[in-house]
Amino acid sequence: MNKILPAALVSFALAACGDNKPENGEIEDALNGYFERARTCLPLVVNVQNPLVNGYLTQVPLGAPVMKIVGKTPEGKDINQAALRQMDYLSDEGFYKKAVTTEPLWKGSKKTHEVATYTLTEDGGKQTQIIARTPNFCVGRQQVTKIHWFTDPVTSNKQSVLRVTFDTKFVPEKWLEGLLKEGGLDKLPIKETHAKLNTGMVKTDDGWKDAREVRNQPKEEGQ
Repeated sequence: MNKILPAALVSFALAACGDNKPENGEIEDALNGYFERARTCLPLVVNVQNPLVNGYLTQVPLGAPVMKIVGKTPEGKDINQAALRQMDYLSDEGFYKKAVTTEPLWKGSKKTHEVATYTLTEDGGKQTQIIARTPNFCVGRQQVTKIHWFTDPVTSNKQSVLRVTFDTKFVPEKWLEGLLKEGGLDKLPIKETHAKLNTGMVKTDDGWKDAREVRNQPKEEGQ
C-alpha cells in the first residue's frame, strides 16, 4: 500500500535527491587528473668538463635545446663519461637525438676531436617546462594515497566548491631509475610523500576539478 508522506518529509526527500556531494572516488580521480597534468619537474643538470681546461665544469640543464659533450682531452684522457652515459640513455629514451662529429679543438685549430651533440626532440620538449627561464625536466608526478575528508559543497560565484584534505606519494617516470644509475645516484633529493595537503575543488561541466587548474585555464573570447 502506498503511503502518503507529510509535506515536511517530502521536502526533505527532494532536497536529499538534489544533493551534489561527490563520492571519494570522484575527488581522488579529479586530483590525480590534475597531478597528471601538473607534473613534478626539477632543474636537473649534467656536469660537462671543458676538454681544454682541466677541472672546469659547466652545468648544462636537462631540457636544453642542444648539448655538446667531448669524451677525451687532447692528451687522450677520458672525461665526461658519466655525462655521456646519461645523455646516451636519454637519447635511447627518445628525448634527445645524438650525432657525433669531428670538430677543431678550437676555432682555427688544425687539431680535431670528436664531439657528441645531443639535440632535444619533440618528446624531450614535452618533458621540459621552462620555469624562471630555466629548463626543468619532468621526472614524475604526485598520486593521491588517501582522502582524509572534504567539506560539503557550497555555492560561490555561481559554482559549487569544496575543500579537500589528502595525502600523496611521488610516482617517478619509468626511465628515471636508469638515468640516476648512469649518473651514479640512488635517488633525487625529493620528498617521497606528503601528508594532509589541502586544496579547493570546483564543479565544472567536465566534473570536479582542482581549483588551481580551473584558475589557470585561459578564458574564452567574450568572457
